[in-house]
Amino acid sequence: MTQSTVTQTVSIWLQQISQAIGVELTLREDGHIELACSDKATVTLEISEKYELVYFYADLLSLPKTSTDREPFYRRALELNGFNIATGAASISLDPRRDTLTLTVMEKVSAMTADSFASTLNDFISLTLSLIENNVLLPEVNQTSQPVTDKFIRSLV
Repeated sequence: MTQSTVTQTVSIWLQQISQAIGVELTLREDGHIELACSDKATVTLEISEKYELVYFYADLLSLPKTSTDREPFYRRALELNGFNIATGAASISLDPRRDTLTLTVMEKVSAMTADSFASTLNDFISLTLSLIENNVLLPEVNQTSQPVTDKFIRSLV
């Protein structure tokens, strides 16, 4: 794919989704789009023309200021990333620029179809909302209530 083809392809796929859901989805000139999925969740898509990739990412939570207070959150993220049972193809990552835990996934645009793109976007939004709504990254919820995580994981497999 050429650089302009990557952006054009994703733009066409977003137009097809727009028609299906009745909401305009358009990439900005810089190759980004933010999708407000709820009052707590925004999913960002970013196109890398150079590498022919599309990145999906969403902030899951802001981290506490001190490293001692952050450790339980890192632990939860690593547990959830284990074997990708709770995250599927996505990963929970640290965004050091904004001190957030972020759900991330990337795909090669040339390896996708309109259907697989729409499916990946839908699955990513659903996973983002589930992780946030079920509070699975909050250590105080999960340390006292392990069944919350178990129930969440069972709902995914």
